[in-house]
Amino acid sequence: QYYMGIRFLYQDAPRVSYNTIVGNSVYCCSYYGVYTNSCQNDWTYLGNTLTDIDHGFGFYFTNTDGSPTARGLLANNFVSVGQGASRASYGIYLTASDYNDIYYNSVRVESSNGSSRAFFLAGNETRVKNNIFANFNQGHAYYKQSGNNLETDFNALYAPQATLAYGDGSNATDLPTDLHVDDVDLNNTGIPLASVSVDYDGEARDPLTPDIGADEFTPITTNDAEVLAILSPQPTVPFAAGVQDVVVEIKNIGADTLLQVNIDWAANGLPQLPYSWTGFLEPGERDTVTLGSFNFNLGFSNNL
Repeated sequence: QYYMGIRFLYQDAPRVSYNTIVGNSVYCCSYYGVYTNSCQNDWTYLGNTLTDIDHGFGFYFTNTDGSPTARGLLANNFVSVGQGASRASYGIYLTASDYNDIYYNSVRVESSNGSSRAFFLAGNETRVKNNIFANFNQGHAYYKQSGNNLETDFNALYAPQATLAYGDGSNATDLPTDLHVDDVDLNNTGIPLASVSVDYDGEARDPLTPDIGADEFTPITTNDAEVLAILSPQPTVPFAAGVQDVVVEIKNIGADTLLQVNIDWAANGLPQLPYSWTGFLEPGERDTVTLGSFNFNLGFSNNL
């Protein structure tokens, strides 16, 4: 391969299923994992892995239309692009393409270029549901340039360093190569879609409450929790010396209701009295906890 892994031009209902494309080309400019131009009717791309594409496009579609009765389908794909790149990178890119369904895909983009998008759309009559679109560096997770009659729902978006999503002239700021997940926030949170009954691994989708993304999963642990953040003292804001309450946010990351958890903590390397939390947290729910207090001295770098 030079600058394309798979290329389709002027085809009727092409099929691309269960391929692994590794973008190890030495080509200087944009690489295309799967390039599709001027194809028609119910094209179907299922269960593919596109990885190590340092810049360019994972899936690229232009002038590729389904129809009201034979829609195109992109589902259950893992896409990872832009690792270490400074040029624009796109996970899924659709332009001038109508009547297509984008379901259950997991996309990760890491390029430092601010024009990068995990998902880019310029097309009509498009359905975008139950996907994970994550941009770990600069650029949007979800970008709609244009299009009418768009159905988009139950997608997980992540863009910690930039604007989460763009569409209809405004920004929205709310969201490794192996994109299997184990996050309770994604478990049982999708909507059933009749056209996709299995996941990336060929495992059956839950018929009532499928998971978001390409992977249908069950959380590994039933009882588990994590400290998400230190809320006070704020780690990035100067604070007064002296006694300060130490406040954290905890999250239930297990599959069962969390009723009790012990939290061990230390300040400046000194173990503090453990905190025993009791309460009622459903999977994915969070709580604010005051662990205790500590006398922070002036002129020191403090660690919690």
